[in-house]
Amino acid sequence: MNLGRNLLMLVLAVMGASGQAQTPPLPLTGKWEGKLKVGKLELRLGMEFSQNADGSWTGKLHSIDQGVNNLPIPRIDFAEPKLRVELPAFQAAFPAVLDAKKATLIGRWEQAGQSFPLHLKRVEAFSTVNRPQHPKKPYPYREEEVQFVNPKGGGHRLAGTLTLPQGTGPFPAAVLISGSGPHDRDETLLGHKPFLVLADHLTRQGIAVLRYDDRGVGQSTGRHDTATTADFATDARAAVDFLRTRPDIDARRIGLIGHSEGGMIAPLVAAGASDIAYIVLLAGPGESTGELLLAQQIAVLRSEGETPVHIDAFVKIMRQWIALAQSDLSNPELRQRMNESLDQAIAELPQELRREVEKNRKLLTAQAIEQLSTPWFRYFLRYDPQAVLQKVRCPILALNGEKDVQVRAKENLAGIAEAGKKSGNSEVTVKELKGLNHLFQTCSTGAVSEYNQIEETFSPTALMEISTWILKRKPIP
Repeated sequence: MNLGRNLLMLVLAVMGASGQAQTPPLPLTGKWEGKLKVGKLELRLGMEFSQNADGSWTGKLHSIDQGVNNLPIPRIDFAEPKLRVELPAFQAAFPAVLDAKKATLIGRWEQAGQSFPLHLKRVEAFSTVNRPQHPKKPYPYREEEVQFVNPKGGGHRLAGTLTLPQGTGPFPAAVLISGSGPHDRDETLLGHKPFLVLADHLTRQGIAVLRYDDRGVGQSTGRHDTATTADFATDARAAVDFLRTRPDIDARRIGLIGHSEGGMIAPLVAAGASDIAYIVLLAGPGESTGELLLAQQIAVLRSEGETPVHIDAFVKIMRQWIALAQSDLSNPELRQRMNESLDQAIAELPQELRREVEKNRKLLTAQAIEQLSTPWFRYFLRYDPQAVLQKVRCPILALNGEKDVQVRAKENLAGIAEAGKKSGNSEVTVKELKGLNHLFQTCSTGAVSEYNQIEETFSPTALMEISTWILKRKPIP
């Protein structure tokens, strides 16, 4: 859910498929679990193996803390004691040695040119994550599966869930807009479902809520990988238009709640619109997106314990690359100029750091160019939050966690407040919430590595701030 899409840290992007567990005789058959440590981030991984009649092996991967299970493993080579697991779609492999006496697979997780120790122990059952705020059925409100079409960009269909308070209505309503990257309707990540918790809270307070799978995700059609923030704004607009057709929704009280990148999308929809009753920006940007991205990367690296020398070198390189990506250069020209700027930056580094960067140069440059040259990233870096926010005439509530390392609270809230002053919008409320991170969890440091370790999904304080403010909004005249 990071607004700037981390350029340099490993992302374990695992998407699941259905399947069933197997039963376990020795030596390899059965369930295995261990912790993958990437910097300060710890992710529990599970693998399970079963042998076919012809002697070949079948397996599944489980990313327990990410809430992703039963991912088929395409290739398994096992000749005791040596094992090699490969997942080509994710450029990942797990070479290991079986210690049968200790019931341990000792190996390394290799992905995208990086390698990390991973030791798996035999287990009877995989660990589970505790998410006490996830609501359990039956709910004290109605839930309806819905679909609606976005007539722009090819007419793709978006699928979602509409929750409605008990009664006939018409009810005030909110459309939930997720952060960057492909998300399902619950904004699921690391075993958390923030939008499920938020929708449950709001609906219990008397507010109807529509949340939907991003285009190309879950039951929604369309392509996510070629779309920009402006394209996603048309999806949110289609959600509003759908709600306006329903007699159980008060068309004068429909608003938008956007998290992270969703906090860019909501103002895009509301700018100049007369039928949006309010917008709520959860960790939305109010400062230059280039500065926001750079500040995000620095804060994340600091929170993960990176050294000042490495951070300074990173800042120098990234400032140049961001400026290049913001220009009108074609992608081939961008690639060439990024390589040239990297040559210059490397030549000025201390010798020890120079060797380290050169060692990882190919991977570093390839990953950065791939991301910075996407339509999404180039639009993101040219986006001007101030210009868009100044066109919003409806009430705005902007919330940020004090310990947010991805969208820093003070600078972005100040930017949103400043835009309200310049536009003459007297109904702009900004608030920094003490002790909360980018996901609005109560946290210790705000570091990304804490997200999956925290049982709380969404701070009750933040939930009440949102619902109380919405219920005070007057209908559009």
